[in-house]
Amino acid sequence: MVRADYRFYLSMALFAVFLMLQASIWVLIVNAVGMGNGKVFGRMRTGLSGRLGLLQGLRIFIDSQFAKYIPGGFWNYAGRIVLAMREGVPLAALLSSIVYENVLLVAAALSFALVLAVNLNVEPMLLLLFTAFVVVMAYVYYDRITRGVGRIFEGVSRWKPVRRLLG
Repeated sequence: MVRADYRFYLSMALFAVFLMLQASIWVLIVNAVGMGNGKVFGRMRTGLSGRLGLLQGLRIFIDSQFAKYIPGGFWNYAGRIVLAMREGVPLAALLSSIVYENVLLVAAALSFALVLAVNLNVEPMLLLLFTAFVVVMAYVYYDRITRGVGRIFEGVSRWKPVRRLLG
């Protein structure tokens, strides 16, 4: 029997830790957006607090992550929306969490690229300008992006198969 190198097991453990961290951040974003407008989630099955519970959010996030590998690249978001809406999370909170999640992902990638550029003795000024541009554009166009994504999902949610799926 062939045994894997310790680095394989270490990478799997780190993957699990960072997946849980990403899922926890998603739950925090959903709860912050859902509570930020002064409304609690309508028909939540998570208890009296009106918030998505951490374990329930981890289950939704991890279950939907498997759909990431279906061609198209958006099925994990669609799965997350369907599963979370079944638990009573409002669509607006889910759409905002998708936008926030991707802005944070781009910011983390740009931060890593900046550290790499500095370590490779590359002039980081262009990267800093690009990072600032992305942050400013995300701030300026956040409402438009959220409304656009919302229109797309609202249009799709009118289709009969999707309505049955959302229950």
